[in-house]
Amino acid sequence: TFNAPDRNLLVPIELQTACRDRSLPYLELNQVLMTSDSTYYGFEGSVGFRLSDRFALGIGSGAWYINDHVRHPFFLHMRYDISNQCYIPFFYLDVGYIYDSFGPKPSFKEVMDQVIKALGFLFTFSPKLIGVGFGLELPVTDYLGVYFGAGYRLVTVATADNNGDFTGYKELHSAFLQMGIVF
Repeated sequence: TFNAPDRNLLVPIELQTACRDRSLPYLELNQVLMTSDSTYYGFEGSVGFRLSDRFALGIGSGAWYINDHVRHPFFLHMRYDISNQCYIPFFYLDVGYIYDSFGPKPSFKEVMDQVIKALGFLFTFSPKLIGVGFGLELPVTDYLGVYFGAGYRLVTVATADNNGDFTGYKELHSAFLQMGIVF
């Protein structure tokens, strides 16, 4: 086997591929489809640094359409690559806060306190995101890869009445699929 960034690795199905150059900073952009009591979709992205050849840490945000409202997650994204070959299977964890336009309005400091103290807010009934998943990254060019992933997310979102007034929180346990690109 060859480690990235070796080029022209012969893969088992006899196609030629280029391993991706995995530079220190990274950028991921993806589309996500979640299912719980209904189907939800959205877009998200993260930016961060590879702290080793297998571990990356970053921050992310996005826009999800859940229960007839656009939600904005802000999260800490951690990724562990099982292999550093051309085809990269990986696990990841996302922990964060979900901002709703109609729910209580915490300050930025309060949001960051909740994101950083993730274990503390796991057990409180407030907007949150906790997700674990696995995926596979495939190289496309020297600096671009595509990936496919699946996993589980616990999402707590604000709810509203017919007038759009805040009424409380709803906890969603969802399976999800995602696909995206990584630089």
